[in-house]
Amino acid sequence: QPANLMAKDLEWQKAGAMQPPPDRLKRQRIDQEIDFVQKDALVELARENLMIKHQIHVANLEVQRLKQICGELESEQADSKDSKSRYWTEEEHQRFLEAVEKYGHKDVKSISSIV
Repeated sequence: QPANLMAKDLEWQKAGAMQPPPDRLKRQRIDQEIDFVQKDALVELARENLMIKHQIHVANLEVQRLKQICGELESEQADSKDSKSRYWTEEEHQRFLEAVEKYGHKDVKSISSIV
């Protein structure tokens, strides 16, 4: 309590009053209400804080899961690129070379009909 309020308490106690003056009681009730509201607000903030921390944890787990899936897909794609020809099979490539030799490199329409 502030010093001036403690001095007032002593004054009314010396005067033989059993209860503090009404304005003092009113101020005490207001202070108690403010304390209650502040404590309630702090509890609500603590709850929100815990919920947000949980949501962040769940989101981080999901990010890790998705990163793992992306890594697996990239690995599969790298494996499939190594094992396959880019555009056509070896047989198609051989037909292409024969068609270029037969029709020349400018006759694209004839080459495409062979390949």
